[in-house]
Amino acid sequence: MHARRNVACTSCHSVHDAKSTKGQLKTKVEADTCYSCHKAERAKAQRTSHHPVREGKMSCSSCHNPHDGATPRW
Repeated sequence: MHARRNVACTSCHSVHDAKSTKGQLKTKVEADTCYSCHKAERAKAQRTSHHPVREGKMSCSSCHNPHDGATPRW
């Protein structure tokens, strides 16, 4: 899905200046990388009832495969 929308690998990943401990992401927290484009999901995450992403109990990739966003991970 990302490739079909012309989102390059370097939109999320950095070879020389990675901030995350896993995946060479441009941000320290995976969700922040996703939220840089997915503004509506960021807003939903701030609701009282939300997935426990803010709390660090899960991440976006717990359910979504960022390299094949057309289908759920499970």
